[in-house]
Amino acid sequence: MTAIAIDCDGVLADFTHAFGEMANRVLGDNRYKDGWQPGDWNFGGLYTAKEQSKVWKAIRTTDNFWLTLRAYQDNVSALVRWVYRNPGADVWIVTSRAETAGMTVAKQTAHWLHMCSCRDINGKDVTVVPVTDSDDKWKIYEAMEIGYSIDDKAETVEQCDAMLDHRPIPDGRGKHRAYLLDRPWNQDAKVNRRIGSVADYLKEII
Repeated sequence: MTAIAIDCDGVLADFTHAFGEMANRVLGDNRYKDGWQPGDWNFGGLYTAKEQSKVWKAIRTTDNFWLTLRAYQDNVSALVRWVYRNPGADVWIVTSRAETAGMTVAKQTAHWLHMCSCRDINGKDVTVVPVTDSDDKWKIYEAMEIGYSIDDKAETVEQCDAMLDHRPIPDGRGKHRAYLLDRPWNQDAKVNRRIGSVADYLKEII
C-alpha cells in the first residue's frame, strides 16, 4: 500500500496570507498586500523579529486560527482527485503548526481539510499527524514507512535527503523520496528533487 505525506502550510494552505492579514491588524498598518510572497523563510525583511513575535502571540490566542487559512485550490483539488482514484493509499498530512486557542492543531487541520472536501474519501479520512518540530518529520516518515513526501521548507527536505535517501523503506518500494515544492522562499535550497505543484508530485507516486 502506498503511503505518502504532504505538508499543509505553504503547500495546501496559504499561511503567508493569513499571517499578513493578522500582521496588518496587530501592527496597525497595511504593510502586507494580498498576493505578496516572501523571498525567504523570515518574510523577506517585511517584519522585524519583534514584530513577528507580536503577530505570533496574536495567532496563538486566536480561537481556531488554522481554520481561517485559504487554500491553494489547485493543490488541494489535485490531492482530492488523486485520493479518489487511489483508494488503497494512505495519505498523511504532516504539519508542525503552533497550538492556538480553541481546538487542537490536529482537529483544526482535520476540520480545515473537511472544509476543502478532503473528507470521508472512499470511507477513509486523510489523516493529520501534528509534530512539535519540523526537524522531526523525517523520523515520522521513517517510522511510518512513508515512501514519498512534499514540503515547502527547504530544511525539511534536506534532512530527508540526508537521512533517508540511503535507507530503504520497508514496504519494498525503495527509498524515501522527498520533494521540495518550488516557492519564492526556498530558491537557495540544495535538494535532490524540486517540484512545481502537488499535481506534479502525485504523478511521481508509483
